[in-house]
Amino acid sequence: MTLPASLDEAVAALAATPAAVPVAGGTDLMASVNAGQLRPTALVGLGRVREIRGWQYLDGHALLGAGLTHARMGRPDFAALIPALAAAARAAGPPQIRNAGTLGGNIATAAPSGDTLPVLAALEATLVVASPGGGRREVSVSHLLAGMDMLRGGELIGWVRVPLLHAPQVFLKAPAAPAPAAPPPPSPWSSTRPGARCGAPSAPSPRCRCGPWRRNAGPPPSSTGTANGACRRRP
Repeated sequence: MTLPASLDEAVAALAATPAAVPVAGGTDLMASVNAGQLRPTALVGLGRVREIRGWQYLDGHALLGAGLTHARMGRPDFAALIPALAAAARAAGPPQIRNAGTLGGNIATAAPSGDTLPVLAALEATLVVASPGGGRREVSVSHLLAGMDMLRGGELIGWVRVPLLHAPQVFLKAPAAPAPAAPPPPSPWSSTRPGARCGAPSAPSPRCRCGPWRRNAGPPPSSTGTANGACRRRP
């Protein structure tokens, strides 16, 4: 594992080892590792890159470091700046996830569960991407999420430029749909099962006659006898 001290050092480490995976909070990465979906051969840790851990004002925008944690974005001073993004950060999960997970990781993973993603897209945020050789380029968050402009080899998200809007904004998270209820087990007295019996053989129910008859297989015999063992429910 490589632990660079600057963003350019981190980009150089990724360029030198194309198979390396960058890691900051590791919340999504470790979930993939634990699920057996990813086995990185090398890691580039971003925990010591201090330049991407803060935020500042710049030309009517907020320049947010990719290393900002959800917990930091959920604080009141940040909420006064971008209320919807702060609300999304507070909804990102339990405290252990918010304390570790970062804004840049949320964007780079682009998981459907990423709470900050719809807010950034709605605010028309752009990414400042660090490239090998000290280069910088800007990518629209919406274009990245739609696959129209992807990160290239050796690149890292350095900052997120978010327009500051002097207007009300809110983030609402739809609750998860409840799991469908399991169907009840078939009743041993159901007339829809072949060979089902409605009542004890010695004392048949006055409302049905029992035997191997399926619903939709045609009307049961109308006689009151039981020669063919048909079953019919009387109205």
